[in-house]
Amino acid sequence: MARQCKVLVLTDSSLHGPHEGIYVVLQSLIKENLIESVSVCDRNDDDNLHFYRDRLDVGGLSVFEVDEWYDYETRHAHMNSFQSLEYFDAVWMFLDHPVSPEFLRYIKGMFPKAFIMNCPLGVEETSTKAVLEDLKREISSTTQYIPAIKVCTSIEDVEEFHKEYGDIVLKALRDFGGAGVKRYKTNGETDIRTVQDVQTFLGKQGGQCLAMRYLENEDQSDKRTLVFRGQILGSVLRRPAKDGWLCNIASGGSAEISAPNIEEKTLVDVIDPWLQSKGIYYYGIDTLKDENGRRVLSEINTLNIGGAKIVQDLTGEDISYIIASGFCDLLSEHQDLQISNDVRDQWSELFSDFG
Repeated sequence: MARQCKVLVLTDSSLHGPHEGIYVVLQSLIKENLIESVSVCDRNDDDNLHFYRDRLDVGGLSVFEVDEWYDYETRHAHMNSFQSLEYFDAVWMFLDHPVSPEFLRYIKGMFPKAFIMNCPLGVEETSTKAVLEDLKREISSTTQYIPAIKVCTSIEDVEEFHKEYGDIVLKALRDFGGAGVKRYKTNGETDIRTVQDVQTFLGKQGGQCLAMRYLENEDQSDKRTLVFRGQILGSVLRRPAKDGWLCNIASGGSAEISAPNIEEKTLVDVIDPWLQSKGIYYYGIDTLKDENGRRVLSEINTLNIGGAKIVQDLTGEDISYIIASGFCDLLSEHQDLQISNDVRDQWSELFSDFG
């Protein structure tokens, strides 16, 4: 029988909203037989600045244990204690950007034997808008499902793309919730009007952004689909707030239940093996309708995947159980692999003594 495990959750409560999926997922996780305890390490806790901000070789973290009362309203009403990093068998990241590549590599190094979901190195590679270019380059069959895009590193790049495609959208490479997304349109409502505006936007994004062709009905067709190890858990169609155009819930949008269509199912079939090979097991894909009514991929979310609570509330289906149970399956597989590696190392040492 597998040994019970202690799980560390990394999150930032200051960025949470009432629809945050972490609460329903962790409530399911603490009920799993494999789990001994679940502890939250909050980036919003000043006692954890040495870990999140300074990336020091810390001896312990300020954490609190998740209980049956843990939810959005009570997220700050818990007693904290200090625990060593070695205390934990697994790490689950529910963090929103900003999360630097340096921090992700730091996490990997600080928990060398722990199971981490999603894999920090995989997250570093995929939690950027530029991952769409990687997909087009590495999996040729995805090209038909991705609109015209370009990673821009200069004003000239943006202007060239704008000249070729007309109305476009500029996106910060690492951001969330609709932040860092600007319209650059020739006519009608726009956020970018001049070359100076482009320069200002690029400056705020460290000199890089993703340009994407603007789809005329994108403010009415934004869909989030949740996936765990190739299994589609559900989809929600997101609508913008009144007088807005961004459909993200964090930007004031609303959601209604939907269903994945053939393009989205095909997309998942194609990209899931690629993502799993990088240690990405739980993710969300965002799709829009193009001018022909076909679903195209606009983003992949592999860091703090939003939508679990919304899908669960709208459908009544307990998808948080599927997510928590799937995490435990992966953790059990990691335990088995760790035992196998330890036995191999012991035999190697034994034979080296005879050598």
